[in-house]
Amino acid sequence: MGNNPSMAYVVALIISILSLLIAAGITYAIPNRPGGSDIKTSKVWFYIFMIVALVLSLVINIYTASTIKIPTRHDAYLSASLWAGGVSVLFYFVVGLLLSKGMSRGKLGRWF
Repeated sequence: MGNNPSMAYVVALIISILSLLIAAGITYAIPNRPGGSDIKTSKVWFYIFMIVALVLSLVINIYTASTIKIPTRHDAYLSASLWAGGVSVLFYFVVGLLLSKGMSRGKLGRWF
């Protein structure tokens, strides 16, 4: 990976998209159960993968920042990594909300 600070955002957004796809796949794999326990389970998985996306993007970006030897570039990339983590959580949440409201009659509609 390059050491351009904008790469931190790209990495975080790619991880968010992949996590959202995995959460959606798990939601569709959960069988319908009486009593609504399947709804609770899909919500839990949605939020688990939001946290996974944040942690994974921070770990990858902080590791990438540790390989940068020039102090000013290191600091810029590290700062961008932290902001990218916040942006990835916001992106994940907003896209999940839009998917949930757009597919309100389907299984993804149970996220919110």
